[in-house]
Amino acid sequence: MRRCILFITLLFFNALFPGTTVYIWNNTPYELLLQPIQQTGGHLKAKYWQQKVNQVSPYQHIAILNINRNIGIKSGLEYIFKTLAILKGIMRSDKGKLALLQKVKGKRIGSQMWQKARLRNFTNDWTKKNRKRLKWKVNEELSLLIKYDKIICCGYDDIMYVINEMIKVPKDKNNLRLAA
Repeated sequence: MRRCILFITLLFFNALFPGTTVYIWNNTPYELLLQPIQQTGGHLKAKYWQQKVNQVSPYQHIAILNINRNIGIKSGLEYIFKTLAILKGIMRSDKGKLALLQKVKGKRIGSQMWQKARLRNFTNDWTKKNRKRLKWKVNEELSLLIKYDKIICCGYDDIMYVINEMIKVPKDKNNLRLAA
């Protein structure tokens, strides 16, 4: 009886909050340009997902993608969403592009979701819940750290990608005295 009540409660929450929102928190002084989201795998009509913005200002926290995970998702099919983030004015080659990916797999009831980040020469594995980190060496002067994780909320979980500029620690012993 308890399992039945729990099951009905979960269905109720998923019906109230049917979507997942993907956020970027840009903790850098650089603007990010977002290329249009590419949806591959099973065909999912555009009315079930929506790209929210095409750029992220410096130090901005913003939603970039909404996915309705109750309607349109078919059992057994996988849907992959790929957003390319480009550092404006820094680099125009592939080295200056970061791919943010989400994969949704339809189940009989609801769906499962994985996420990952990919650079030109490195990719993390798909993950459901573990916090992941990825170092992005844009050029000799600039390295960024990308962290991503699920945000647990009622209904389906949201995804947060955080981009931080890595601070270079001076190798001079005299500079360490100032920090102490």
